[in-house]
Amino acid sequence: MGANAIEIYEGNSKTIICTVTGLANLVGYTATLTARANKDDTAAVIEETGSIVGLVITFTLLPANTDEAAKIYYYDIVIASATNNYTIVQDELEIKKSVKY
Repeated sequence: MGANAIEIYEGNSKTIICTVTGLANLVGYTATLTARANKDDTAAVIEETGSIVGLVITFTLLPANTDEAAKIYYYDIVIASATNNYTIVQDELEIKKSVKY
């Protein structure tokens, strides 16, 4: 797993913080975290819009988001405006088997 890998237990909540560098601000941008079962898939298993304050993006995954099969997924965080799209990070998102499930 890479330096930006995310681990979550099945059916649990998780807050993910992403700090953007290289831009003066994120005014006019929308941030999206998308996870797919395979890197080449077009269908998202998890898709969540983040809240932006300054250059910090916060994503809140709820149990409904993480109620997926325990395995490694592939995620990216993209910010988009009317004229620009930037992929901020790509890495693995592992949903781990929870004792409760």
